[in-house]
Amino acid sequence: MIDGWTDQRLPELVKGAREFVRRHPTVEALVSSHHVLGSGPAGRHLFALFDEDRLRRILSHMLDEDEFLGPHGIRSLSRYHAAHPYTFEVHGET
Repeated sequence: MIDGWTDQRLPELVKGAREFVRRHPTVEALVSSHHVLGSGPAGRHLFALFDEDRLRRILSHMLDEDEFLGPHGIRSLSRYHAAHPYTFEVHGET
């Protein structure tokens, strides 16, 4: 979230983020900057590679203990795959 406090206290961070987006046009098309409801007069914005709805869907999986959230942080592979391993066939063998 980039808000007035961040802009005032961390101008180099905000400048760097804006510069990164400017230098990477493919990222610029993905960046979502939306006003956050209930944020008051501070004018807080969500600065993410996805819009709020998609970010919520992603985080619902990332923060689900039956999926990616583990006792020591985020797993690199979903827990779902323990019971449902991915298989593929090569030269007739699975």
